[in-house]
Amino acid sequence: MKTKKADLGVAQRFKEFRKEFVANNMIEAEPLLNLAKSQISRIERGEEPITVATIKLLVINYDLNRDWLLDNQGNKQKKDLSKKTGLATMNEMGDRIDTLSNEISILKQNLKKAWEIIERHDSEIDKLQEKF
Repeated sequence: MKTKKADLGVAQRFKEFRKEFVANNMIEAEPLLNLAKSQISRIERGEEPITVATIKLLVINYDLNRDWLLDNQGNKQKKDLSKKTGLATMNEMGDRIDTLSNEISILKQNLKKAWEIIERHDSEIDKLQEKF
């Protein structure tokens, strides 16, 4: 019994996405997609339909836009990092600056304590050297 051939457009888009975002060759893609090389090949030739599980894996791990894969609508990935707004980027930078400022403050405090310990040890060493 012959099975229905998969949508060739979906097959082509799957291959395009796999090469661009997962792995350029099928051997490297096998463990990442939880598919055998032969399955990947059959999907890409349109001989086997792509499973819901594989689509879900691509959505979760590689941010695949389902609409693009199935209907050729929108961008390949849901998040288009090249179209980030300046405000979002500025907010992220501000948050990162705040985090780094806090880390620097903690490092300064730790450095000050370390120098105090070193000075105490130097003083103890000087006292011991005077005794001998």
